[in-house]
Amino acid sequence: TCLRWKLVIDAMFKNKSKVLIATGYPFEMGQITEVIDLINQDSKGFKDDLAGRYGAVGGLVQNVPVICGGENAYSNKFQDGFIIGLPHSTKFQMMEKRFDAASVVLNDSILWVVGGENRSCNLKSTEFISIGQSAPIKGPDLPFSLSGHSIIHINPTCIFIIGGVLNDLTSNKTWIVDPTNNFHIKEGPSLNIARSNHCLLYTSPS
Repeated sequence: TCLRWKLVIDAMFKNKSKVLIATGYPFEMGQITEVIDLINQDSKGFKDDLAGRYGAVGGLVQNVPVICGGENAYSNKFQDGFIIGLPHSTKFQMMEKRFDAASVVLNDSILWVVGGENRSCNLKSTEFISIGQSAPIKGPDLPFSLSGHSIIHINPTCIFIIGGVLNDLTSNKTWIVDPTNNFHIKEGPSLNIARSNHCLLYTSPS
């Protein structure tokens, strides 16, 4: 019976049981990417082509991990991205250097990278990245510059952008973006506390 249930669980979580950890402090360890297998209770590390960096963003695009941008120990911002794979990752160029941006996956196939910091200024620009695409495509500009924010796709008509550094000041504002309506953006409910570089968890309605 235990074996049968194990097979059922393995099948249910076949493509959902692994966690990829990439980049971060300390910088020399940020070059080691590791995968935690929640079913087999295992963690495997491998050195990839990512230079030591932190403040990168990414997502699972067509079931393939994509990592974008970041900053190194010398405060140099990166304009590259990586499609993570074994034994080597595939590198591509982004439209902008981006550190402290945010990203969300649209329809499991496109990574939308939003805002961030380029050199010493925050960005209004966004870009779309997809597997097999020769180069990123320019996305809609935000009506303000933003970095250190969080972003989450709530449903097909709602992407929620929360907090961050807005026009160089830490913000308590949120915004609701409708990707089905030319990425129309409107202001959402305010936070009680202005914050940036925060953690975001979302629980869908039961």
